Amino acid sequence: MFKKHPFAIISIAILLAAGVFWTVLYLLDFSLPEEKITYGVTFSKAHAEALGLNWKEALTASLDDLGIRHFRLAAYWNDIEPTDDHFNFENLDWQVNEITKRGGTIIMSIGERLPRWPQCHTPPWAAALDVGERQQKLLQMLPAVVAQYENNRAVIRWQVENEPLLPMLEDCTPPDENFLAKELALVERMDQTRPLMTTANGELGNWEEAGQYVDVLGVSLYRTVWEPDANYSDYPFPPAFYKFRAETARDVVPRIVLSELQAEPWFPGQGFDVTRAEKYHSGSPALFQKILRYARKTGFDEIYLSGVEWWYWLKTERNETALWDMARPLFAIPATVSR
Repeated sequence: MFKKHPFAIISIAILLAAGVFWTVLYLLDFSLPEEKITYGVTFSKAHAEALGLNWKEALTASLDDLGIRHFRLAAYWNDIEPTDDHFNFENLDWQVNEITKRGGTIIMSIGERLPRWPQCHTPPWAAALDVGERQQKLLQMLPAVVAQYENNRAVIRWQVENEPLLPMLEDCTPPDENFLAKELALVERMDQTRPLMTTANGELGNWEEAGQYVDVLGVSLYRTVWEPDANYSDYPFPPAFYKFRAETARDVVPRIVLSELQAEPWFPGQGFDVTRAEKYHSGSPALFQKILRYARKTGFDEIYLSGVEWWYWLKTERNETALWDMARPLFAIPATVSR
């Protein structure tokens, strides 16, 4: 029978080989010893407020209850420059000062595209400008932020923009690689003592394209996402996918970190008061532990979780402490951030 169907034999052999190869990839484990991994979080005042939280209480609990010492903060343009050429750093100063008092470290994200929905945090007055004028205003805003915090030793890196070359963000100016280079060059001229960082989408982004301009590249890692056309879907990549991409990208950027690890649900739309089933579809305690195990297998030694505001919301508003308590041991391990 097989003599009559040689292509069937070849097809079966290819499928079997592919299956074995994929299984081997999933079994590869590049985990580092736990004491060699630094864990931190992205903290967003805007996201805490969207959840209806007192953002100061949320940050304080993150510091004093969970013991978090490594943070990625966002200098949201619409918060620090609500009107043209009038800066207000009061809210960001408070965050920086609280972290500094406790001996923490800060990656300061600056620019127009920054962590958390809606990705581009443009003040209304700047959104009304054409692209060229808005870019000029950005180049005036960046030095103001650098000048505000360059003398604070807690700030260890400048992250310029967040996934700036990802073209899928409807509310943002289209990616402009030349302008990104200008932003980075400007920040570097102002402060040559700190590494420059930007980020790329871990699954869909071009790591080399973004990494060629910086000292540190941050990448995201999401497992379960929601899209209007596809509902919930899981990325099929094994941990080795991120390890191999990182090894390849190191030809152009010396250090790569996991800057955004999914540690919260991904909901349809922006509603948060959803059913327990909806919350747990992409963010149950079991999935939380699963994604942590997965992230360790990628071999990254610096990991920032996204979701601390959500854990706090569950704890204080729903009396669900599982995620908060599961996260605590991560931050009990003494670790330092490599600059």
